[in-house]
Amino acid sequence: MIRINLLKPEKKDFLTSPAALPVKEAKADRPSSAPPLILLLTVVIIAALAFTQRNSLSRERSLLDSATAEKKKLQNIELKLAKLEKEKDTLQKKILLITVLKGQQDTAVKIMDALSKNLPEWVWLTEASFDGQILKVKGKATNNTLIAEFVAGLEKSDILFSVTPTDITQRTSKTQQFLEFNLTSSVSLPPGALPAATSPSAKPKGK
Repeated sequence: MIRINLLKPEKKDFLTSPAALPVKEAKADRPSSAPPLILLLTVVIIAALAFTQRNSLSRERSLLDSATAEKKKLQNIELKLAKLEKEKDTLQKKILLITVLKGQQDTAVKIMDALSKNLPEWVWLTEASFDGQILKVKGKATNNTLIAEFVAGLEKSDILFSVTPTDITQRTSKTQQFLEFNLTSSVSLPPGALPAATSPSAKPKGK
């Protein structure tokens, strides 16, 4: 028996093709959780660094404040020490000045005593000055013998030595003649009496 296929090949293929399988829909991929974790970790690290840096700055500021306060305290102490040192120097200078003046006072008294005790009659002293080491005397006398006697008496004193007459000049006042003379003498200073730069002149009265 002969069978003839009257169907078209395309339809045959369609009919004979297996049933189409259901198409599965592709599931959407879930977003990965890695980026949020990295971001969170970065934020935590930055916050930790900022906190550490803030604590470090606070500690450094505290140390700076302490150092500044200590420096100010030391400056106040230095100022007080400088003031005390200055007061000490001033006090030492005053003590030295008092010592010098006291020694010169005793020396001046001894000088005046020597001049007064050894002053001959008809000899007048017009001026006496002491600069701390040298005594200078100006006076008048009626003759050279009296001047020599005065010089010899001063040489015997305990405080004067190297007495030298200088500038003896003849003068005339009205009807009287007299001699003007100058004397220089070294002075023996007592222990502790320092020579002064200047000393006021004295004008003793003659006999």
